[in-house]
Amino acid sequence: MKLKRVALAVSILLLLVFAFGLGTDASLAADKQGMYEFVLEKSSLSFEKACERLHQAIDTSAVQGVAEVDEASPEGCTYRVRVFAIVLPDLTEELLRANGVTAPFALVQRITVFEDENGTNVSFVNPRSVFRTVLLDAPEAEKQGARAAAELRSFLQAVFPEHNSHRQYGPFRKKGYIGRTMGVMAGGPFDGKIVTVARAQTGNMQDLIGRLRRAFEKNAGKWQLRVRYVYEVPERGLAVLGVSGAKMESKSFSIVKAGSDKLRKKLRCPGIGHAGAYPIELVLRKEGNHWLIQTVQTMYRMKMYFEDAGKFAFAKNMTMPGSIQSEIEQVVRGALQK
Repeated sequence: MKLKRVALAVSILLLLVFAFGLGTDASLAADKQGMYEFVLEKSSLSFEKACERLHQAIDTSAVQGVAEVDEASPEGCTYRVRVFAIVLPDLTEELLRANGVTAPFALVQRITVFEDENGTNVSFVNPRSVFRTVLLDAPEAEKQGARAAAELRSFLQAVFPEHNSHRQYGPFRKKGYIGRTMGVMAGGPFDGKIVTVARAQTGNMQDLIGRLRRAFEKNAGKWQLRVRYVYEVPERGLAVLGVSGAKMESKSFSIVKAGSDKLRKKLRCPGIGHAGAYPIELVLRKEGNHWLIQTVQTMYRMKMYFEDAGKFAFAKNMTMPGSIQSEIEQVVRGALQK
């Protein structure tokens, strides 16, 4: 009887494992996708040379460069990290046709070059994971995400012929829908997390972009957010502004640490591998005779890119996303009042 009870207990445990993913390696499930994917790991190529190669390749390819952003490492960490914001031009209109409201938040792709004790690394934000969430698990999201991921990988493998990794890391998900943590925290469909920060009744796109740039430049808030890039789609009456700040970056990377990447757990500041999470998208979009300035609820966006930090880390730093959200809203509204 005792053996039967043990066998029953083991069977129940295995059912829980398969049903809820407890203790499973996310890479074992073919449909699970990590938020980030390596192209190059532990390379002897210098940080400067890697960035130079990437810069030159963007300048001479069909890929459209948007910005190069040097992000801040955690306090006491001297390793450098640079994010290259780019656009795959042939994908822009296709994504906007799929969902004109949510797609602007997925138009800009991000490639990260960063250092650690083992050398130089290159990774990119995985479009399959992002598109699933932003396009609300629509059937076309998987196809478009896979194509964009293949384009990015093909481009980067040409830039780095010594490429040596396909390893994914960050939050792993089977689908785009993000559930609530502990039943209460920042979950739901992506379109329900878009916040209209302000409406402008007058002005053209260039005027509004200029006002937002200047307002963030003068921002003296806790996170000292700045506009790091602008990607315009004028024929759509649309612009995406990338907003970030050193204090937000440094704090985020110190919180997430290695996240789900156990191979980087013993490194001094592994969190910079998540740098592709930033900048935050601020969308300027024309609707009828007025303009909307929108962003995604910061806590939800943090879950998209940093959920592998763990529930305890999120609970311990619950006030941070709200503080960032408040700063964005205050700056934007102040810009439109002038």
